[in-house]
Amino acid sequence: MNADFFEDAAMELFGETWKSKLPAAIGRDESTLRRQGYRNAISGPVQAAVVAWLILRREFWVLPPSFPEAPFTSIMTGIEVPLEDEMIADVSIAGLRLFGENWKTPMARALGVERTSLWRMVSANAASAPIWAAIRAWMLLYRFSGLRPPFDYTDLPSSALNTGVRRGASAAME
Repeated sequence: MNADFFEDAAMELFGETWKSKLPAAIGRDESTLRRQGYRNAISGPVQAAVVAWLILRREFWVLPPSFPEAPFTSIMTGIEVPLEDEMIADVSIAGLRLFGENWKTPMARALGVERTSLWRMVSANAASAPIWAAIRAWMLLYRFSGLRPPFDYTDLPSSALNTGVRRGASAAME
């Protein structure tokens, strides 16, 4: 995911204040995300969450959470959209539901992380906030549509919800 796509996606999801809202939603420091964006090195879990959030917004009119554990919200009603099963307490349960019995390798690929790194996080029960953000979005997409990751951001259609404010316009205002 290049910096332009990342910034356009963030603008679509969070509006003009995306530089503070996206890091809060993903559970990452603002300067870390900005640095990754400038280097075209957005981490796999952040990419996975952003792409899933774009699909949720475009196809199901659901906004991303304001922080990793917060609820999703319907654009149409403003009402919180609960996950079907908020009791998902660990990555392995979500992995089994989304990827089946041999879930570790496909989940690691979908998150853009090494399988061994994912397994270490699962074993220590210490998954990062971006991983949880992606998994929660995946679970909501699965609930709504039966879709399972990975989702390819290069195949995403342009947004019907685009506000017309593009990256260049926001850069000119800074």
